[in-house]
Amino acid sequence: MLHCMKQMKVAEDRVIQLNYEDKNISLLVKELQPVVFQADEGYNCILGPDMQTGVVGYGDTIKGALASWESAMKKRMERADDGDEVALYATDMLQASNKKVW
Repeated sequence: MLHCMKQMKVAEDRVIQLNYEDKNISLLVKELQPVVFQADEGYNCILGPDMQTGVVGYGDTIKGALASWESAMKKRMERADDGDEVALYATDMLQASNKKVW
């Protein structure tokens, strides 16, 4: 069963457009395509419906926010339970892609 997940809406003028085909972007980021956006201080990266329940990364740079998010995503998936909508969605997407991301 494929799980659905609502993605947090971020104001368009704050969203950083990433090239998910860039060879410097990790496979986990390419497959799950979290939203990166400019925050008051630095950058945030999120996959999920909001900052409280989603998987979030923070950084002074886009690269830093992506690395923070990737670390948080791996931890979240390792300890996910049946009620974790974001982790279940991520697991489904990665299994569907048939790629080993870590």
